[in-house]
Amino acid sequence: MKNKNILIIIGSIILVITLFLISMFMPSKKNEKLKEELLGIDYNVDGNIASLDKYKTNNPVAALYIKNYGSVVIELYPEIAPNTVNNFISLIKSGFYDNNTFHRLVPGFVLQGGDPDGTGTGGPGYFIKGEFNENNFKNDLKHSKGIVSMARSQDNDSAGSQFFIMLDNNSYLDGKYAAFGKVIDGFEIIEKIEKKELVADSESGQLNKNLELTKALIDLKNKEYDEAVRYVIENYHMANKLIKQRMDIAAKLYFSWGDLLIKSGGTIENTLLGLEMLDNAIAQIQKRRQVYHQEERAALAQEYELIIREYLCFSGMFYAAKDVKM
Repeated sequence: MKNKNILIIIGSIILVITLFLISMFMPSKKNEKLKEELLGIDYNVDGNIASLDKYKTNNPVAALYIKNYGSVVIELYPEIAPNTVNNFISLIKSGFYDNNTFHRLVPGFVLQGGDPDGTGTGGPGYFIKGEFNENNFKNDLKHSKGIVSMARSQDNDSAGSQFFIMLDNNSYLDGKYAAFGKVIDGFEIIEKIEKKELVADSESGQLNKNLELTKALIDLKNKEYDEAVRYVIENYHMANKLIKQRMDIAAKLYFSWGDLLIKSGGTIENTLLGLEMLDNAIAQIQKRRQVYHQEERAALAQEYELIIREYLCFSGMFYAAKDVKM
């Protein structure tokens, strides 16, 4: 019995030692994940401008350091989407993308990041114009594997800081989103993320745990790039609201135009001419409704008001204008 107890003790000791040795010499998933491929890029620099001489191109080159994974290098195409590229450069130079996130992964489709909130709803506090074909801007860059493009909401001009990297070809996105660059090094990092990271919501692509975009660098290749043309979200929405109000008024006037003319003693000829002129005015305003700057949008709303009043005056119905609340 005594010998049996001794054997049990010795066996237990051997088992503990064996397990200890296994834990010491077998690489864990955690240690494996911490092996970062930085591609020889030094992110330990002041600021966000760096020399990435390894990449021989005249276009600006951006390097993104994704914690626990490594570097992803993107060539930007200013000749294809100039303001989008200017915006991306500005955000990198300002440090906006430092300690940012990648929050969305749809395997076989996209990896999305650039949202400081990590929810898919955050941004820099402004919008930029959507530089793509369906927004009246020529951009024929195809959404093939490795292409980088701007994320947005349903509004064509709602992109800010969020971008996505194509994990495969997808022609459906062509002409609908502002493609502006391509991954030229480190795509294997993206593929590793695609294979390893867990998705919490398959419908939205929200990651189980957001990835940290630790730092972004930009090499301008000895060129100067302008600040991006942008507009403040609040001003944009306010101007659009004013325009909608004016358009609602115009619509009401349009449908009651003949009635107003008859009541004011206007002739049939004046009625037809007035309707034709109002038709033309509405068509012009609809055409100009996509004007970009919020200042111009606000001015357009005022112009709408003037047009309505002028047509009322033209038809001898100035008295009616006093009853129209602008």
